[in-house]
Amino acid sequence: MSQKIGQALRQAFGTIGSLGLAIGLLGCGEAATSLGQSAGETAISPSAAAAGSPRTALVSNAFDPAAYSIATIDAELERMMLRDCLIFEEQQINDTVYLFCAGANDQPLRVEMGYPDGPVSRYWFHDDGQFYAHEDYFDGNFTRKVLADDGKTIVFTNSQGEWEAVDDIQEWQDTIDMVSMAITTVRSELGLERGEVSSSQTKHGSADILPVGMVKLARTGGDFNHRWATLVVPQPGTAVSAEGGAMRWYDLHLATMVALTADQFCGNPSARGAYFNYEADGGSVYMGQYFIPCNTAKELMDTFGRGRQISVEMEEGGFDLGTTQQAVPALPDSMMAQFRRQVVDVLTPECSDGGLCPGDRI
Repeated sequence: MSQKIGQALRQAFGTIGSLGLAIGLLGCGEAATSLGQSAGETAISPSAAAAGSPRTALVSNAFDPAAYSIATIDAELERMMLRDCLIFEEQQINDTVYLFCAGANDQPLRVEMGYPDGPVSRYWFHDDGQFYAHEDYFDGNFTRKVLADDGKTIVFTNSQGEWEAVDDIQEWQDTIDMVSMAITTVRSELGLERGEVSSSQTKHGSADILPVGMVKLARTGGDFNHRWATLVVPQPGTAVSAEGGAMRWYDLHLATMVALTADQFCGNPSARGAYFNYEADGGSVYMGQYFIPCNTAKELMDTFGRGRQISVEMEEGGFDLGTTQQAVPALPDSMMAQFRRQVVDVLTPECSDGGLCPGDRI
């Protein structure tokens, strides 16, 4: 594990107790209801009422409390624990243990990271790879958070170990973002890349991985259907060959944006796509803004495959997420004409909302 990621993980555990509490669900005075209450008996805490909190108590019509009762959750997690891992990898890297368990089509079933005999964060997924629950163990305490399928209801254990539930669209989406970050970190540390993992835990040597640049992720800002990111690359000119063949740096950078959209930003069923600001020459030249829809990104990855490994430095809100490896299309000379027809000619750059246009100096 990189030193930066290790420091960040230690800081997160030491400051707030667990990764799962980093987004502040517990103890924030939000409107909540016990799972033992009916919707008509929902209680709002005095502090939340006094503050006029915009968070509303349960229950939406789409939420079925019976499907998220304590007994139902326990039974589902017990079932999940007994599933076979078609892909399984567990390693201790420096002072952190990483675990990845996946089923068919490389869909995650269970992901873990933590310290030996110390804090552990565990993430559970449905059989189709959709996120279900997050568990934290810290200083002998146990917390659990389950996301309902309605896109806003969160069922969780509070600091007293009691079960509660809240409606909070922002918190629901922030949890999805946190889980995506955890999956990316664990995959990267174990060398397991989406679409390239086999039952023998194939590893990719660093000599085969091409560094591309840095991806700066923006917070959702209330838009829960799209991700915003900036790809910053070092090349002052992107029209030159990347590796001596027909593939230019521009082609590789566009393939990177497509691959990240398909594999990193479109796991949530509500996701619609990603907006990329593309900057060359270390961030000095604005290359344009691109919108890549989820369905387009997935179709293009199915068409062109994942035969090449690249790496990008990742950060979000100024927080260093370390280096992420990503599988992208290999793009040999024989495929370049098709790639430019289906990708380069279709995903064209536009001016930014702030008025920057392709070719402008930043």
